[in-house]
Amino acid sequence: MTTTTTVHDVIKAIRDRSSSNRDRGTGFEELMLQYLSTDPQWTEQFSRVWMWADWPGTAHDKRDVGIDLVAQDRETGGYCAIQCKFYEPHHTVEKADIDSFFTASGKGGFTRRLIISTTDKWNVHAEAALADQQVPVTRIGLDEIAQSPVQWHMPTLGDRVEITLRQKHDIRPHQREAIDDVFARFAKHSRGKLIMACGTGKTFTSLKIAERLQRERAVAGEAEHTSVLFLVPSIALLSQSLREWSYESEVPLRAFAVCSDTKVGKQRAATGDDNDMATYDLALPATTDPDRLIEQMASVEAEPGLTVVFSTYQSIGTVAAAQRRGLSRFDLVLCDEAHRTTGVTLAGHDESSFVRVHDDTYLGGDRRLYMTATPRIYNEDTKSEARNADALLASMDD
Repeated sequence: MTTTTTVHDVIKAIRDRSSSNRDRGTGFEELMLQYLSTDPQWTEQFSRVWMWADWPGTAHDKRDVGIDLVAQDRETGGYCAIQCKFYEPHHTVEKADIDSFFTASGKGGFTRRLIISTTDKWNVHAEAALADQQVPVTRIGLDEIAQSPVQWHMPTLGDRVEITLRQKHDIRPHQREAIDDVFARFAKHSRGKLIMACGTGKTFTSLKIAERLQRERAVAGEAEHTSVLFLVPSIALLSQSLREWSYESEVPLRAFAVCSDTKVGKQRAATGDDNDMATYDLALPATTDPDRLIEQMASVEAEPGLTVVFSTYQSIGTVAAAQRRGLSRFDLVLCDEAHRTTGVTLAGHDESSFVRVHDDTYLGGDRRLYMTATPRIYNEDTKSEARNADALLASMDD
């Protein structure tokens, strides 16, 4: 018999039941192997995950070097070195805690690193070590794991925790009505708005719109493959949208991320995204290299289903540059928090990244859908002032 619980309770049980730090560490490693082999956000990226001692690469040397798990990248075939750090809740990760892992994973041809920790407390030096690594690193904490669609089942007797996935959501009547209205609009126009109140499933509805577009294009003989650009104002929203789409998708989905800490950070004071995430906290390795994005998209263009580029508005220049170098137009561009794309651009001044999304000559997309819970509309007095100032005004009533 098992009891459904939280990952935090599972970690506490490992801590209470284990007689030594070694046992706690081993228990956490085995738990994370199950997690990475179950959560769709990771199974889409990794074709297989091994304990360090079971990985074929350690066949002739199984010494503990600081690497706990190894995963094989589904896209490239490369290997990701994974460290699982089991700490007391009050522990703060220091740079010395991860130095040996960086040294070991810098050898042997690893193409990626992943650090999973039971604490979300990191000091400034450990944080700084995560950025700009030649072998990129991703950090996962328990708060991130707790938001996954994984369900944790604790046995009444024994130590083996069972992991399953929660049931996927069904389309609700108001969401189906919204989807139908969007396609009625797209039958005559290339642009439309999706206005949904907070908590009514806007991100889920946008996924179902993309899936329906993919199916209709396939049935019509246009293509089995549909490309989507999903734009958000922050890395945190990118992460949330990626997580939901990865799990709720009913068609094959391949995702890529375009964003950078520097570009987003410059905008935090203006956009209110002061608590935004760092790129190394994203489940997907992010890029701002147009050529890399072209390579990623080309690697899956023949595969059926959805290919989705999740990008911040601040990094839209990377996507536009990739299109100038040959990347195809997107079949669908989704603009989340679309009220952020309104505003004034004075004559002779460059448009902001948020406003440039409207320009199809800059960013090519066959359909654009502007999504928000709070549409921003300017009155006639404001529009008149903008015209008198020779300024371009983007308003959601146009």
